[in-house]
Amino acid sequence: MRTYKRNGIYYISFDKGQKARWSSTGLRNYAEVIHKYKEATAPQLAPSTHLAPFIEQYLERLSTQVRSGTLRTYRFVLKEFLSIVGNKPLASIDAQDIFKFSSSRIKKGIEPSTINTSLRYIHAFLVRANQWGLSSTPAPKVELLRVPLRTPRYISETELAQILKLVKDRTLNFLFYLSFFTGVRLAEAINLPWVNVDEEVFQVVISNYKNFETKSGRTRQIPLTIKLSTLLKLHKLECVKKYKRLPEYVFVHSGHRYSPSYVSDTFTKTARKAGLEGVHFHTLRHSFASLLVQRGVSLYVVQGLLGHSSIRVTEQYAHLAPSTLRKGIDALDEVLNPKR
Repeated sequence: MRTYKRNGIYYISFDKGQKARWSSTGLRNYAEVIHKYKEATAPQLAPSTHLAPFIEQYLERLSTQVRSGTLRTYRFVLKEFLSIVGNKPLASIDAQDIFKFSSSRIKKGIEPSTINTSLRYIHAFLVRANQWGLSSTPAPKVELLRVPLRTPRYISETELAQILKLVKDRTLNFLFYLSFFTGVRLAEAINLPWVNVDEEVFQVVISNYKNFETKSGRTRQIPLTIKLSTLLKLHKLECVKKYKRLPEYVFVHSGHRYSPSYVSDTFTKTARKAGLEGVHFHTLRHSFASLLVQRGVSLYVVQGLLGHSSIRVTEQYAHLAPSTLRKGIDALDEVLNPKR
């Protein structure tokens, strides 16, 4: 496979001879071009169209994207779902099966928030089944239980500095810093390839790449601050100097990507050393959102930057924007009482 770029669009050719026939991919991001190529040429999945075998197939793919604790939770939830609805064809799973699962958890006295987490896992699982062509029907709608909104834990820039001061690994230190100012998820950070870093327009692209798939399956762009873009360029130079070439991924240790568990555990332990309890890697994502909302950024903009599929998820940060609400009323007051 050969590629070249013209007017921002990548063209591709599979000819080995001198007279290559080029076809437009219609894509501007090289990582997406590679993903499409691998998707088209990869061997087809085994026809695991029933629930039990697909669970194992799904968990195997997921193992490279989430930390071990999260993987165990996925396994537990999906096995529970299987025990309740049976080894049905994937295409026949419907909203009634989801309701049956919820009801069984309620009867066992499990907290609504815990049940909702399980339902999100099941929904993500069924969405993947459809995307991978193993289910001919879209994932059934999942009705979450009503629970009081909890204030997400977040840290300030000062508290981030306290944590980073204790992190001796320069690459890991920068990974934490970038996550705080971009809101990327753990799997997105450790699977970020250099081809998804666009230095010309100061942004990173979160997209499917090789064995990594985004949570929603969609691509999103995250603009970078000038300072973060500068630090990213310095990090790139350090990588080239250290490894005598540019590694495939942005964050590597001894030439290899970090494991999700190592990154997560290191951050949590370091936060505790800094005197911050209840702080985990995902707190960096909450902090990014909180930072934006407190500075008057629209929830819809925050939703796009975080990649939330629903504005309802982003609304958990709404209480942090009292000054924005005040500005809205002040604007209305100017309409009702215009200055002469």
